[in-house]
Amino acid sequence: MPQFAPVPAVPAAAPRSGLVRSAITPAGDDDRWQGGLVWRSERCPTATSYDPCSDEIPPEVGPGPGGLNYYLPQVLRASDECSTRSSDLADLQGRARRTLEGVTSFWLARELWTGEQSAANPYETPEDGGPVSNRALAQVSGVTVIAGVHQPKHGLSVLEEAARGDDGSQGMDVWIHVPLELLGLLDGVLVREGDMWFTQSGSRVVFDAGYLGTAPDGTEPAGSRFIYATGPVTVRLGPITVEEIVNHRTNRVRATAERMAAAYFDSCVHYGLAVSVPATS
Repeated sequence: MPQFAPVPAVPAAAPRSGLVRSAITPAGDDDRWQGGLVWRSERCPTATSYDPCSDEIPPEVGPGPGGLNYYLPQVLRASDECSTRSSDLADLQGRARRTLEGVTSFWLARELWTGEQSAANPYETPEDGGPVSNRALAQVSGVTVIAGVHQPKHGLSVLEEAARGDDGSQGMDVWIHVPLELLGLLDGVLVREGDMWFTQSGSRVVFDAGYLGTAPDGTEPAGSRFIYATGPVTVRLGPITVEEIVNHRTNRVRATAERMAAAYFDSCVHYGLAVSVPATS
């Protein structure tokens, strides 16, 4: 019988790119955000231009900041388990913690794309009552879908132009959210700076394995994936807590790591577009 020597596992770790790495991550927060967030956007302007010699100033255009934006954070969880006689027992909580750190970007991106967990548990707000749910990239309402199926490189520019040119953004920077599988189809049109990607004109392009590529109504055209444009995304991550439970009947130990997490964007810039993908054999 072979003699199997215990060796250290390759440590779990967060990916070098993706939603969490790309997002705005505020520092110095207290923990009140974990009970829910509310803000009034300053990225939905009303503005105009006028001739200084004119007697009249034309009316400003754009939606303006509008009402309040609400968001209710989610809980992310990961576990690890071993025997009470395992050599991993001493670092079981560390393994659970590293696993959670490794999958945080994926699950946060998946929820940002689908809004599935929030939609299943809607909440009330002081302003509008309820029930409401968190804004998601592929939600059915509130997304401006650009018609047609575009080649990936051209579609990226069409989406960027629409999001920057609409009255809701008026040239402000936008973020484009792209399923990881499309990265290879955008060769030559992206600029990489460290761990982040940008278009030639400076819009941030976020790739994440958690992004599904689905349409708002879930019926994207055959042979296509959806990409979305929004304003910047803010990510907040709570501290990781780890609980360890021993099952004395089975002599197994389970360590469960959890953290509160939020990923959100303003509602005034939100576009979607279908891009074609090669057929697979």
